[in-house]
Amino acid sequence: MENKWSWAMNEIERLRKSGGIPLFDIAHLDWNPSLPVLQAYASLVYTRLVECYKKLEISQEYPMTSHVLIAIGCHTGRDLAFSAGGGFTTCEAACTHGRGWELERLVKKIREHSEPFNFRLLTVGYTDTEDDQPYRLLDDVLDS
Repeated sequence: MENKWSWAMNEIERLRKSGGIPLFDIAHLDWNPSLPVLQAYASLVYTRLVECYKKLEISQEYPMTSHVLIAIGCHTGRDLAFSAGGGFTTCEAACTHGRGWELERLVKKIREHSEPFNFRLLTVGYTDTEDDQPYRLLDDVLDS
């Protein structure tokens, strides 16, 4: 747990300092929602992600984004959800599907075995497509 969580927290700190504009910045530590609350919450977060990226697909206000999503069980250290990457915002589905899958996986894992967990989601947008920040993040994930 500590390794992946530490990497994610370091990556989130790096993204915060990268000059990107935070589009989503969510943190829940030692969170233990009921299953219906978690299902509704995951659905709402995903809906908001899709809405945001549909707007970006048209407006290109932020032509590139980077993100980190992680959920780790507090007691067991189970990997409940993990997604990290970045790229162009020209296709909403390509930008959001990984986070959608991981939010579904989180709900499934908590349904199987409920426990408090730590959850982080940071998505930042970039106005300058010359910046290779999203690609550096993706390279870091692939190299680890």
